[in-house]
Amino acid sequence: MGVRLGITYSWQPVGQPLLQGVYVTRIEPGGVGERAGLQVQDHIVKFDGRDVDYGSDLLDMLATKKPGDTVSMVVIRSGNETPLVAQF
Repeated sequence: MGVRLGITYSWQPVGQPLLQGVYVTRIEPGGVGERAGLQVQDHIVKFDGRDVDYGSDLLDMLATKKPGDTVSMVVIRSGNETPLVAQF
């Protein structure tokens, strides 16, 4: 089925150190990402208990979710791991 997280991301911001995960560049107001507490410049490194190395990993994981599902995420924010929960 698949759901939307309501973010725009890139693999790696220009001029930033290399980090695992996807870099959040924009958050859709009122979207799942905003409700989960995602912030611009977060690096999503885990989604639903699985590592996120590339944008395609995140897209594949989102494709398996449906409205009503709840997933845990881990983001790197200001150098620290921050757990979040998203409900679709």
